[in-house]
This record gives sequence, structure tokens and C-alpha cells, in this order.
Amino acid sequence: MKWILTGSVLIGVLAGCTSHHFVNKTGQSDKQFIQDKAYCQGLATGQSESRPEGERLIPYDECMRNLGYEIK
Repeated sequence: MKWILTGSVLIGVLAGCTSHHFVNKTGQSDKQFIQDKAYCQGLATGQSESRPEGERLIPYDECMRNLGYEIK
């Protein structure tokens, strides 16, 4: 049981390390950045209501780049 818990924590840490960190656009408020981030997370997980049925899921990183964000 201890090994399962350790493995789960390690997988979670490694998964977190692979995501990119994006920075606010010049002159953009933190509020807008947070809204865009939530929008892209929704598209990536299939929880967004704005995605037409049957359309592919868009990865978070791709969505953020499409909105004009750059990786830090």
C-alpha cells in the first residue's frame, strides 16, 4: 500500500512538471489571464460548454498559445 501511494505522488509530481507556465500578455489584467486559463482548462478536459459536440479536445498548451500567450 505504501508503494502505491508513493507511486501515485510521484506520477502527480511528474505530470505537473511537464506543463508549461504562461505569462500575462502586455497590459493584460490578472483577471483576464485567469479567465483565459480557466477557458483553456475547460477545453482541454472536455468540460467547456463552448466546444461543439464531436469536436476534438484541444490541449491546454495549444489553447493558450492560440490566445496569444507565451511560455515563460
